[in-house]
Amino acid sequence: MFSVVIPYYKKIKFIERCLDSVLSQTFKEFEIILVDDGSNDDLKTILALPKYQQKISLITQENQGVSVARNKGIEVSKYNYIAFLDADDSWHSQYLEYVNRVISANSDVKIVGAHYTTDKSRLNQQNELKYSKLENYFKVAIKNTMFATSATVISKRFFTENQGFNPLLRSGQDVDVFFRTILSGGGVFFINNSLMLYSTEDENQLTRLKQSLAIPLHSIFLGNIPKLYYPLYDKIDNQDFKVFISKYIYFNLYKYYYSEQFHASAKEMIKNNRHKFFFLGLVYKMPFFIGSRIIKKPTLSRYIRLYLKFVLRYVYN
Repeated sequence: MFSVVIPYYKKIKFIERCLDSVLSQTFKEFEIILVDDGSNDDLKTILALPKYQQKISLITQENQGVSVARNKGIEVSKYNYIAFLDADDSWHSQYLEYVNRVISANSDVKIVGAHYTTDKSRLNQQNELKYSKLENYFKVAIKNTMFATSATVISKRFFTENQGFNPLLRSGQDVDVFFRTILSGGGVFFINNSLMLYSTEDENQLTRLKQSLAIPLHSIFLGNIPKLYYPLYDKIDNQDFKVFISKYIYFNLYKYYYSEQFHASAKEMIKNNRHKFFFLGLVYKMPFFIGSRIIKKPTLSRYIRLYLKFVLRYVYN
């Protein structure tokens, strides 16, 4: 039923918790594919423990990044649904059971997501499955994209018919896959129960988040939207998706727009944005020297984000 794909890179402190959460699932029809992305640590010592023997398929590769690792796991998977899990995250014991119940009760399920939490005590407090079908995801996604990698299951059919995770992107590879999966058609479902524990313990991860603006705009999903999606627009009938993408650019680009390093390319993206929204566009009308000072101060930058959220929720709802 499920091929659980876990990319691994130097997460030795967390991998036992991750693997144990999979092995403790109440639904047992799954395989575990662990892809070691050139860690060179003590992973094999952990996997030699009796509780893991003959239960995990280990693939090792030179360090090529998380996208290549996930794609490799998908490539060797044998089941119809791919369940993704990062090595420092973990699942509630009923995660796969609940996802299976959604798939069993509905036809042509393409993607299933679940709510996640950073507080273990909040896992599955509802104690009964609660989910909904998202009939028009791109109508609501600008308020909440909902899907998180470690709490998402995708039909393998999508990956056999389409490109998987884009190895050229250093950030947002998962968002790209979620959007393209949903755009490809089929049922989109979301489980409201909190079934995944998202880890905030990895210091390296927190450092990367704080330094996100150090990643060039052309290396992240946001900066590649024109190249990834605009050439497809003539083939895409989903107008809501096209509008959503324009709003997504307005909502996320301002920090790059007022950065000296990325201003020129961000300005070009705003200029070529396919749908214009006056009140969202006001954020990009400030003199550059004012905007650049604002984004350097978290409190002031937060007000820009709050303004954009207000406009999206109450003006362009």
